[in-house]
Amino acid sequence: MKPESFDAVAYKNSYTNEHYDRFSLILPKGSKRELQAIAARQNQSMNAVITTALTDMINKEQQKRMRRLLHYKENLRIPQEFKVLFWDTSFDKLDIHENARYIIPRLYMLGDAKEMYWLHKTYSDKEIMDVARKSRGFDDVSANYLSQKYSIDRKDMAYYINKEKTGSSFRR
Repeated sequence: MKPESFDAVAYKNSYTNEHYDRFSLILPKGSKRELQAIAARQNQSMNAVITTALTDMINKEQQKRMRRLLHYKENLRIPQEFKVLFWDTSFDKLDIHENARYIIPRLYMLGDAKEMYWLHKTYSDKEIMDVARKSRGFDDVSANYLSQKYSIDRKDMAYYINKEKTGSSFRR
């Protein structure tokens, strides 16, 4: 029986198809020569020059989006109409980042659709799940809802751990 020979071309094509995207680029007449000259000056291939330019453009766009998001989140305040839900604290001193472990349970327990909409627009699922695991400040309904929604085992939630230890759902 004759051993199969290694097909380098097929291997290279297979690797390229698995790891790279291809697309066709149509340029105005004369642009190809300009691109070749730029590539030659930079001692790169035309593909490398185009890839670098596109990657830079994508990165700049992602950075702009991130800056807008961070600016939005840095300047975000809890809406004034939610103040009644935080009667026992200095509302104006609440920081959505620093006080997330206080704000999220309070809104889950006392909020309605408007508060839930704001909460989910402001906090990521990861942030909400983190608070659900670490905070004892929920009530039975909210803790159960979060356990179900995010598939969090009750034994991993501070609320249920505290309830089991104390025999009470009173938050201490």
